[in-house]
Amino acid sequence: MAESIRGLNKMNRWLKRLADSAPRKISKAAMSGAATPAKRAIRVVVQSSSISSQLKKAARQTISHRIGVDKNTKEFGLKVGFSLGKRKGTKRSEKAAARHLAGKGKGIGVGISASNVHWMALGTNERVQATTGRKTGRIMPAPLGGMIETAIINASGQMIMAAGHRAAVALKREAKKRR
Repeated sequence: MAESIRGLNKMNRWLKRLADSAPRKISKAAMSGAATPAKRAIRVVVQSSSISSQLKKAARQTISHRIGVDKNTKEFGLKVGFSLGKRKGTKRSEKAAARHLAGKGKGIGVGISASNVHWMALGTNERVQATTGRKTGRIMPAPLGGMIETAIINASGQMIMAAGHRAAVALKREAKKRR
């Protein structure tokens, strides 16, 4: 017994009216729609973990997504995780800049930020300071490891629904342009 799909003729009429750039726009809309529940789920998993509040705050601030084109297949891909957004230059007040420069050369670290939060997920080998050769330690990969996978599994149903909704909205918008 074969299943019948209702609305197929209407969808075919819409698809014939679309411009060449429409599939790209619809794909991007679907992926950005799927990113929202994924980022929300990652925030929930980070917040409910037993890591320090300082690390939780740094991790939550760096949760982002990136939509890009794969160089080999020329297809869109979505990445969701820590430190994936665009890099921004930091705006420091004169006092903060002076404090930052005062700490240079004294072995004082900068803390956890978007540039190094991945150390907590992946871990590091034994590190040494380049200028003095002093050992600065090693980070075990436990604190953030596995959180993203857990969050994506938890949010997969919501991601599919959000992607479908955003794709439908984008499809309607593109079809209206071609009327």
